[in-house]
Amino acid sequence: MPVTSVAERLSQKFMKVWAQEPQLPEPDALPPAGKSTNCHAPGWNREVRRTVGSVHLAEHRSRAEHLTERQVYGGPRQPWKAIQSQELAREELLGPSDETLRFLRLFLSRARGGGAHRMPPLLRDMKKAADRQDFVGVNPCSRFFHLTYVPKGLCRCFYECEKLFWHLSKGDVLPMDHLAALMRGDLEPHREAIVEEVWNSLDPEGHGFIEVPDLLRRFDVRRLPDVRFGREEVQEAQLKLLEGLGVHVDRTHRTHLRRAAGVPCRRTNEEPPQRAVASVEEQIVSWDAWKAYFTTLSVGIMDEEVFEKTLREPLRTYQVHGHLQAQRLITQPVARSNHCNLRVLGTFEDGSRKLLTLRDDSGLEHLAERAGCGDGQFWTWGPNVKQEILQRLQAEGYHNLRTVTLRPM
Repeated sequence: MPVTSVAERLSQKFMKVWAQEPQLPEPDALPPAGKSTNCHAPGWNREVRRTVGSVHLAEHRSRAEHLTERQVYGGPRQPWKAIQSQELAREELLGPSDETLRFLRLFLSRARGGGAHRMPPLLRDMKKAADRQDFVGVNPCSRFFHLTYVPKGLCRCFYECEKLFWHLSKGDVLPMDHLAALMRGDLEPHREAIVEEVWNSLDPEGHGFIEVPDLLRRFDVRRLPDVRFGREEVQEAQLKLLEGLGVHVDRTHRTHLRRAAGVPCRRTNEEPPQRAVASVEEQIVSWDAWKAYFTTLSVGIMDEEVFEKTLREPLRTYQVHGHLQAQRLITQPVARSNHCNLRVLGTFEDGSRKLLTLRDDSGLEHLAERAGCGDGQFWTWGPNVKQEILQRLQAEGYHNLRTVTLRPM
C-alpha cells in the first residue's frame, strides 16, 4: 500500500537515518573530502599516515581526540593529574591555544559585563563558595567549576572550566587574589595617578579610609557624565558607587519595584543575609576598595577625557564650595545700618500725631527673640520692641515722641 500521509513519510525517513551506523569522531574515520561530488584528488584512497612523532602526539591531539578519551564517549577516564600534566606540557611547548584564549575572553566579558559595581558582590560570593567545607578532598579543577559555573555562570561547561584552570593555575592551586586581579583588569600609570589624586582630595589627613557620609558629601554623583546626560538617575548612580566600593546596600525594595514594573532582576541575591549588616552611615571606604573599583571601571572606558571627568567632575562641587567658604572667612562684611524705611505712626507729648519713617531695624530679632523682626515684618514685633523703636526714632531727631503705633500704614 503506497504511503500517502506526511507523517508516515517522515517516519520512514527517520527510520532510514537511524539505521545508518554513527560516524566516529576519529579524523581517519571521517569520509574523505569530495565524496558528495564524486571528484577526488589523486591518491585519495591511500592510507593516512601521521608525520608527527609519537613523543609529540599529546601536544598535537585535536579536540575530537581529547573528547574520545572522556567517559562521555565510552573511553577510559584518565586521572586528573595526567590530564593536567599533558595540558601544561602542551602550553609550555606551543603556548595557549586559540580555544583557551577565546574561553578566557568570554570569562572576563561575563565577569565584567554586569558593571564595575557588580564586581565586589561577585567576588564575595566566590570567596564564600571557596570556603565551603564540602570542598575538602575535591580536586581544584572541580572546585573552580563550582566557583565559576554554579553561582554566576561565568563558565558554560566543565570542559571550559578545565581549560581555564589549566591555563591560569600552572599547578594545583589558583589563589583567589590572582583571580580577582585578573577579573578586575589593569590600571594604566597615568590613570592610577588621577585616581590617587582624587583620593588624596577626599582624604587629606591620610587616614587611608573615609566614612560613607563624608564621601557622599564630597563626591557629588550628580556631576557624573551618565547622570548629567540623563542616562542614569542620581539615586541609582549613588547605589552603584557604594556597591562598587564594597559597601553593603539593601536593594530589596528596589527589587520588588522592578518586578512590579516587569523589569528582569535575575542578578539579585534572593538568599536572606546570614548576619546583620551595618548601616550605610556606619561603614567606611578604604583606599584599596577605591582603587579596585576604578580599576574595573577603567577597563570599560576607552576615552581618556571621559575617565578623567568621571573622577574629577564630582569633586569640583566640593572644591568650589570650600573655596567660597574660605573667601567668606577672609573677607568680612563692612558693618552698616540696615535702611528699612518702614513707616510708623508717632504720638508726641502735645497730642499731635505724625507719620514717621524708621530707617534702622537691625538687631530687633535678637531683642524680641522673634524671627523676622529685622526683615521688615513689623507684624511680628512684640511689646518689648516698642521702647527700642522710641529710642531709635529719638536718636534721629524726634525728641518729644511719646509713643508709636506698630501697625501697617
